[in-house]
Amino acid sequence: QAVISVVSSSNDEIKSMTVNSSKIVFCFRKYLYFIIVSDFDEPESILLRQLEFFYQYILFILTAKVHDLIENNPSIDLTNLLGSDADRILLNAGCNVNLTPPPIAFNALEQILVEKSARDDIHTSLKDCVEKCGAA
Repeated sequence: QAVISVVSSSNDEIKSMTVNSSKIVFCFRKYLYFIIVSDFDEPESILLRQLEFFYQYILFILTAKVHDLIENNPSIDLTNLLGSDADRILLNAGCNVNLTPPPIAFNALEQILVEKSARDDIHTSLKDCVEKCGAA
């Protein structure tokens, strides 16, 4: 909080810093501050995506009204609002054996393994739909 206060008092916003071998990345979303510390040499952009993932996850659970709650009561503890799974959510939701999960790192969907016959059926169905609507 002290670092954030010092930087914001000079009308600036801190994005990241490196201390020894640790990279510290900050993400600000209205009244919420997210900070991640990594010793694994991940790029700042990937760490920022992890923080954005946490923010979106919190919004998914608490909705955008969380900003109004914080504005009306700045001392509110979000862990109470998130419920008994708060530690699991905040500490494990975006981390997997010290590496960023590929869907977060590449802003992509997670792959699903599908049998070849099912893939062929899906391909045929999509092809038929495209031809029927005249997009081909």
